[in-house]
This record gives sequence, structure tokens and C-alpha cells, in this order.
Amino acid sequence: MRLTKIEALRLTAELWGWLAEDGQRRKMDWPKWKQYPPPYNHCFLCEYAGQRQRNTDKQICYFCPLRGKWGAANLCSWEGSPYRTWEGAQYPGNCVWDGAQYPGNFERATQAAAQIAQLCQQELARLTKGKGR
Repeated sequence: MRLTKIEALRLTAELWGWLAEDGQRRKMDWPKWKQYPPPYNHCFLCEYAGQRQRNTDKQICYFCPLRGKWGAANLCSWEGSPYRTWEGAQYPGNCVWDGAQYPGNFERATQAAAQIAQLCQQELARLTKGKGR
């Protein structure tokens, strides 16, 4: 799937806005996945970045439209990013060493998902400012 930066941000904002409506929602359960071929990492931003990364010596994350906008975490995969916060709140059992399963922190997941959607919306507003969209 070929995506423009605007399309990638719009679809990502839509996905994470949906996730923010209920902290128990799983990314893979988004109803609109049926409308799109699965993007890389099930992330429209990763798909966009991967399209730009081809034939370069740079890593895919270098081309992410939100690179450097994750607060103290420069990339979504870094500790402290809203994505890692959401992932840890959704799948807390993945983060413990004793093998026990702990309940998710769905309020925290909701807040992190809303933050990701907001980051996308802010970047969209910046990119479309003055373009009549």
C-alpha cells in the first residue's frame, strides 16, 4: 500500500482514536483493518517510513513522521514513549520476569492511545496549515 505522509498520519490518528475510546481494545481488533492491506508492524507510520527507507542505508525509524515528537523518547519503541506506555498497559504480562499474569491498566492504555492520536492530529494540522484542508 502506498501512503502519503498525510494519509499515514490520518489513518494512525483514526486507529489510535478508536483505541482511546476503550482501554481494553486491542490494536488487531480495529474494524477498519478489513479495508486496508496490513501495513508494516500494523502501523501506517511504519508503512510510510518503510516506503521512504528503501534503497537507503538509514533505519526505518529515521523516516517516521513522528520521529522526535515522542517527548523524551525519540522513537515509539523507546521506553517512556506513549506507544510503549500503551503496550505495557495492554500487555503487562510481557513486562514481568516472574511469569505471572497481571491485569492490564486500561485507564493508562486509554490515555496513551489518546496521546498518540493527538500527536498525529497535531502533525496533520502543522502539515496542512494554510493548505485549505
